Amino acid sequence: MEGNRERQRQSNVRQAFDKLRRVIPAYPPDRKMSKSEILRTAIRYITILEYCLDLRSAPVANLFAEPI
Repeated sequence: MEGNRERQRQSNVRQAFDKLRRVIPAYPPDRKMSKSEILRTAIRYITILEYCLDLRSAPVANLFAEPI
């Protein structure tokens, strides 16, 4: 009985990693990634998305406030 629960847990974790892998960009797209690579790539991707959202919410005047 406990073996079945563990297999089900492992299956759930595998499915979650597969789902995460499908939504993060990878180059090339069909490249096999380890679980740690999937997590690291997801973290980088989320950080980039947060940065993009910060830029969108910044007033346009602030974008040009710093001298070049």
